[in-house]
Amino acid sequence: MDQLARGDRYRPVDLAGTDVTRREADADALAGLAEIFVNHRADERLRDLRQHIDIAAAGVDEQRLELIDVDREPRGLVSWCVTASGLEVGLIRATTGRGETTIARHLLAMVRDQAVAVGAETITITDPSVTAAVQRSYRDEGFAARGEVVVAHALRGRGTLGDLRRRAEDLGSPLAQGDELGDQPNALVSRAAAAERWFAPYRVLGAGIPSFFVPIRHGWATRLLGAGLAEGQLWAQEWGLGLRRELVYCRNPRNARRLGAPARLLWYISGKEPGAGMIRAASHLTEVALDDADRLYHRFQPLGVYTREDVRGVGHGRTPI
Repeated sequence: MDQLARGDRYRPVDLAGTDVTRREADADALAGLAEIFVNHRADERLRDLRQHIDIAAAGVDEQRLELIDVDREPRGLVSWCVTASGLEVGLIRATTGRGETTIARHLLAMVRDQAVAVGAETITITDPSVTAAVQRSYRDEGFAARGEVVVAHALRGRGTLGDLRRRAEDLGSPLAQGDELGDQPNALVSRAAAAERWFAPYRVLGAGIPSFFVPIRHGWATRLLGAGLAEGQLWAQEWGLGLRRELVYCRNPRNARRLGAPARLLWYISGKEPGAGMIRAASHLTEVALDDADRLYHRFQPLGVYTREDVRGVGHGRTPI
């Protein structure tokens, strides 16, 4: 439903067929970056951004500066460093153009993953000139304003929704005061599922979120979960597909009994290829749709990799997603 509310702004298919890469910015990459990412709408001065980029690239205070390139053109920029209070993000920008919201959401996901990797619970965005695409993506990725900064929290562990609310309150999360973490019994499953996404990788117990084991063929799994399944790599996926924060999975209605949203999906590799039978990833199910295959293809084509013929073949005319 979030995708419908955003209209056509979140369209990962716009990056299909492009060469998308993520890399650490070095001295050779600095020339012209400020001109590309300066936010004139926020009255940002070019020399200020240029200085910030130079400091981040030099590794002052152990800062890291990374780029997302699309067809060798810089489209995403982010810098961060680990501080006593967590992970501080000094720059986070996505240029205007094709796939901008997809890139923005992935930048936010990148800093959450980095926070988890270094054991930081609090992510603080201090960039005063964040670009519009990133700002639009805050709520989808669990970020919210707190005074003059924007924060998110990457919480490990598991517990009840009440346990999560208390941890969020202790950390000063603006989301702790929202209805999603409240004590009311209504819509408990939906609220708990949303909380899991916003405070990932935390897992909410006792809220009745169902979990389903879902098979995925080795060929599709190689593209989605890891190009090196045979070598045991988990997240070496293609960047063109790995950039996508929302995806569509097609199943025949006969094989989808009791499948409903919200839920957790635990993906395992089917067949007898290397890696088969292993759980390789987990994701959140936010919607199930049953309809004519052509209508479903038209609606969800921006979010998937299936062709029209693939969708028709799965459901024989009617396919749940």
